[in-house]
Amino acid sequence: MKGSAIMLLLALAFSGTELACAATVYKWTDDQGKVMYSDTPRRGAIEMDVPTEPAGIIPVPPEKMPAPRQPAAEKSVERYGTLIIVSPTNEQVLDNPQGRVNVSLAVKPSVRTDQGHAIRLVMDGQPLETPYTGGEIFITNVVRGTHTLQVEVVDRAGNALIASQAVTFHVHEPSRLAPGGPPPPPQPDIYPPIYPPQPYPPTYKPVYPPQPYPPQGRPKPNAN
Repeated sequence: MKGSAIMLLLALAFSGTELACAATVYKWTDDQGKVMYSDTPRRGAIEMDVPTEPAGIIPVPPEKMPAPRQPAAEKSVERYGTLIIVSPTNEQVLDNPQGRVNVSLAVKPSVRTDQGHAIRLVMDGQPLETPYTGGEIFITNVVRGTHTLQVEVVDRAGNALIASQAVTFHVHEPSRLAPGGPPPPPQPDIYPPIYPPQPYPPTYKPVYPPQPYPPQGRPKPNAN
């Protein structure tokens, strides 16, 4: 019964502008004892006034209001968990690299280039302008001396997402002011060995017998 009454009230509420502030409903009981409602008068029916809102809008009680829809949570972004400088190692000495240093990195997960992430090198406290995306990087024009190196993964705006521990390495190269420069490398022996081996020192038979001086038949030269 209550369900039928509610359905009828909703139908009357949405009937449009025909209802202003109230609707007339007729209530009666049929032969089976069921309570009936109608907007059409009939004999024996009880006339009822049902209040409505203007334009047929029925307010919903606050306790029956649906819960506000929560905004969809942003998809969680996996953070970088590992960023290590594998090479050069801390306090490593690089002999004569000719200004070229190989930097090897271990980064997990991989750099998300699809989101604009990149690798930034910080040499001696100054960030290098060139962004990198791989774990193998070659930097040039590294002068002799002691240097510090740190690596960062940055986003599109240049904000650091993760930074590695700084390492210190040393570059040794021969000085251009050193006399003669570095010693030359040993040269291979281009002469074939003598076979059979000869005694050392070798002895040779004189070609001419010893001659008296001055030679016979010639006068001794004058010292003056």
